[in-house]
Amino acid sequence: MGELIDVPSPEEQKETIQMQLTKSLVNGETWYLIYSKWMSSFKQFIGLEKTGGSLVSNPGPIDNSSLFDEQGELRKALVDKMDYEVVPTECWNLLVQWYGYNNPQPISRKVITIAPKYLTIEVYPVELKCFKNAESKKHTKLVVSKEDSLTKVNNELKRIFNINQNTNTRLLVAVGEGIPYCPDLDNTVAGSGLLHGSTVIIETAEDGGWPRNRQIKTGSNTNTKNSGNNSSSIYFGPSVGASSSTLSFAGGGRSSRTSTMGTNASTLALRQPGVCGLNNLGNTCFMNSVLQCMSNCPPITEYFLSGKHMLELNETNPLGMKGEIARVYGELIQAMWSGNYATANPLPFKIQVGKFNPTFSGCQQHDSQELLTFLLDGLHEDLNRIKKKPYIEVKDQVGRPDCEVAREAWDNYRKRNDSVIVDTFHGLLKSRVVCPECERVSVTFDPFCYLSLPLPLKKDRVLTVRYIPFDGYKRESSFRVSVPRKGIIRDLCQELSTKVGCSSDQLLVAEIAHCHFHKFYCNEDSLDNIDEKDVIFVYQLPVLPLNVDDEEDIIVPVCFWEKVKPIDRFAQNHLFGVPFLAAIPRRPVSSVELNNILKEKMRRHFVFYNDMDAVNGENTAGSIELAFRRVVH
Repeated sequence: MGELIDVPSPEEQKETIQMQLTKSLVNGETWYLIYSKWMSSFKQFIGLEKTGGSLVSNPGPIDNSSLFDEQGELRKALVDKMDYEVVPTECWNLLVQWYGYNNPQPISRKVITIAPKYLTIEVYPVELKCFKNAESKKHTKLVVSKEDSLTKVNNELKRIFNINQNTNTRLLVAVGEGIPYCPDLDNTVAGSGLLHGSTVIIETAEDGGWPRNRQIKTGSNTNTKNSGNNSSSIYFGPSVGASSSTLSFAGGGRSSRTSTMGTNASTLALRQPGVCGLNNLGNTCFMNSVLQCMSNCPPITEYFLSGKHMLELNETNPLGMKGEIARVYGELIQAMWSGNYATANPLPFKIQVGKFNPTFSGCQQHDSQELLTFLLDGLHEDLNRIKKKPYIEVKDQVGRPDCEVAREAWDNYRKRNDSVIVDTFHGLLKSRVVCPECERVSVTFDPFCYLSLPLPLKKDRVLTVRYIPFDGYKRESSFRVSVPRKGIIRDLCQELSTKVGCSSDQLLVAEIAHCHFHKFYCNEDSLDNIDEKDVIFVYQLPVLPLNVDDEEDIIVPVCFWEKVKPIDRFAQNHLFGVPFLAAIPRRPVSSVELNNILKEKMRRHFVFYNDMDAVNGENTAGSIELAFRRVVH
């Protein structure tokens, strides 16, 4: 402590950070996770995000505590842009230099390549449960990268289990409760469909062969049914192709395969076709939800399972994707409905989608409807049975029956657009326009593939607010306040005023960050920026005098600062508690009078047993050095 850092102005920070945030991912580089709420406060402070006219302040030290669970581990299922943001190393170092960091260790992650031209930040490395031989009850956890090869995993397990590197071994892997199978060691962890918690067994050859009658003893059922000849329930052969450059939709967990080790292989119950999960490739839940919905559209799925899409591929359509989208989607559907897999790997599908629409090529969250729109359009153009679209002249529709006009419009549309997507999803939307001058009525029928329908929303929502009375003797209180969903801060103040018994003009809404005032809201600010899980602080202001004169008090924000050492200079990471507002006269005020004013404002928290006059008779400006005991409410 004690050394001041020359921090650039917010305008200079904005110029520097803007360049940092536009950097592209480079394989092997290190990026850092930052809590999204702190990042939003920082962007508002330097002007990268709009504040709606509200007053903002320094965001304070970077605080990632909300990203950790009670055990100090990174919380599961965090979502990019919603829970956290990622910044490159240079940007992280600048932010730490300017603002500091409150947590013990930063959250650093590597950029990896899990497919050709597909870079992602590996927020969650894969944790495997590893066994030495199938009978072993004790397992070892091994954390690996998605881009690591299974050969590397095999060598690491040899080291962990003290197996000679020259010993002949094989890997058996299983996803979830699926049956273990022998993967291609040239493949990667991601390409093999291994997920967090997947089982990996390393077996050593015995007497020139492999152990039989193996069953993974992990404490859960493996759905194996061994036949009388005690043969193993293991599938042999690569699950994802012959090399790491070949991708497959197999996600592991095969249950319909039988062993080739014995004369009579064991027979396993088939999984229900279509009941198949999709691996999350990193913020791809939006894509998986669309694929699961499409998978459960019977006409479309039956079409692809029958293989008709391969007969109707339109690879010459300039509006299509050379048949690639239809082909890769068909392979995914066939894998999901084969009954062979507990999970499928949609990575090949995502790569093709990103190839033709770069918007979806990264690892960010996207809107599901946008992807569905692209997918339906892409499938339609790839499967359009019309190879050469004719020119069609539109006839005048005035005076003709609607049914005749609709039939003609549909026939004309089908002459240029004919696919299984049109058969299933497309229709006509009737539009009726009346000229305000001549009152001529024009009726048209326009094709559509999807309709956006508004969902009914509740008119009100409930926010939790913490009310801080201006009187230092009154306790703070928490209230749940019902406000209009599209309301403003004034609505919040008016509703709260009825609960606390003061005028809404006396209420000031503030956002507290890191024990200091971060933002003061104006009455006209929208409530949209306040989440229902946020706790908003509302401060009562004193009643202003009717006649404003020179003796009017000014409202001053006051924070609690912990002075660790006598030589310490002010630092934001030494702030604690909830700040308050104090009314200070505009006239010159002595240190004793100022300390008395502040002491009165803290009565709700402390009981002082030494008077200010008893503090050695000293007038130490700007400090309160009292003996007190804390009141626990």
